[in-house]
Amino acid sequence: MHRLLVVDDEWLIRTGIVRMVERLSPEWLVEQAANGIEAIERIKQASFDLIFCDIKMPGLDGIETLDELTRKGYRIPVVFLTGYDEFALMQSALRLRAYDYLLKPIHDKDILAVFTSFKKDFLSINMRSDIQHANLQQFEFQLLNALDSFDADRVFGAIEVGQALLSDRMTITEYVDEILRITNHFFSKYRIQGFDKDLPITSNDLSNLSHIRHAIQIRFSYIKQIEGNEKGDHKIIKLVKEFINTHLQKQLTLAEVADYVHFNPTYFSEYFKEKSGETFIQYVTRIKIEKAKTMLMDPTIKINDISEYLGYKDPRSFSKMFKSFLGMTPTEYRSIQS
Repeated sequence: MHRLLVVDDEWLIRTGIVRMVERLSPEWLVEQAANGIEAIERIKQASFDLIFCDIKMPGLDGIETLDELTRKGYRIPVVFLTGYDEFALMQSALRLRAYDYLLKPIHDKDILAVFTSFKKDFLSINMRSDIQHANLQQFEFQLLNALDSFDADRVFGAIEVGQALLSDRMTITEYVDEILRITNHFFSKYRIQGFDKDLPITSNDLSNLSHIRHAIQIRFSYIKQIEGNEKGDHKIIKLVKEFINTHLQKQLTLAEVADYVHFNPTYFSEYFKEKSGETFIQYVTRIKIEKAKTMLMDPTIKINDISEYLGYKDPRSFSKMFKSFLGMTPTEYRSIQS
């Protein structure tokens, strides 16, 4: 008997799905929750194999519910219930490792397709032989040894060997989950957050291996800085500044840049200020001002074009920012320089 939790704030939709599942797949035991908070409480009290969750709900919505479950260490596959007008939200959901989604209105064939995929991807986890467990333990031992060496090439080699060793015994989804579990345990010793929260996990597990490799490299650099007491501009700060300098055309957010180096946004804000001597916003603004000053030296470039180039859709916002920083408008600055 498998256990399914259906989460939706609309009673009619929720009970409709429950009855549909009971009619199509009686081997599933189905329970209900009216919102994300209630769902989390139910999951604390009982184990579930699969969750159907509405993506937009009052209070704790579907994405926030999945985020909270991930943060608490639950790895239950979540299928989002979404409408066509909410489809853009699915990109955020996939980054948080949503298993799948169902477009409303939901039909019999949609439910059956999800259950078929679930059986293929997840039921084999609980049916591993002694040989499979031994191979998994061997991989864990090799990967932890490679991580202990702080040699990125050795780690990547262990991941490739492990993939070949386990490919016929688990799905790529299961393999990625095992890597996340092992690496999270390793980096927790250095008080570095796990990958579940900040790693851009997508529905493409092969690309996830590439994301994991990059995240491991970033964390190695960070740990070496701390333990080596390196002076001057740290590697991670250099990486961040290079990223900012090559993306001046965008309205960069702290969360977006923190995600690039796989840091928690709150911690990244403190880390950047400590290492660079200025806040993230101060640095981005200063760099944009410096670029604007250079461009203003060329009288053929329109101020509106400079504003647009630096990511300001409204030229008035650009002029206001420029004046607050230098005490004069871009036009006044240009006239002084000419």
